[in-house]
Amino acid sequence: MSGKVPLGYDLGQRELIINPEEAEQVREIFRQYLRLGSVLDLAKVLRASGVRSKRWTSRKGVTSGGVVFSRGGLYYLLASPIYIGKLIHKDKVHDGLHEAIVDRGT
Repeated sequence: MSGKVPLGYDLGQRELIINPEEAEQVREIFRQYLRLGSVLDLAKVLRASGVRSKRWTSRKGVTSGGVVFSRGGLYYLLASPIYIGKLIHKDKVHDGLHEAIVDRGT
C-alpha cells in the first residue's frame, strides 16, 4: 500500500481504518453535494463551514494538507471508489479490505 491516506481513514497495520470524525465529514460532503448539485457551490459551503482536507506528515517530517478544498480536490474525492470500499490498482477497481464510508447508491 502506498500513497496518501484519504480523508475519513487512518492507517492501521497496512490497512485503512475508519477515522469516525473524518468519516462524518466525508458523509457530509457527499450529502451536501447531492443537495446542491454543484461542486462550486459545495466548495463555497465547505469553505464557509471550515471543512479542510486531511492533514498529514511525511516520514521526513513535512506537513501537507489541511487546506480548503479546491474544485479539483472535491471532484477527486467525490469520484474516488475508496469511499465505497474499493481500491484502484493498475487501472482496475478491486474490492478493498477496508470498510466503506458511504453506500454505493450515494
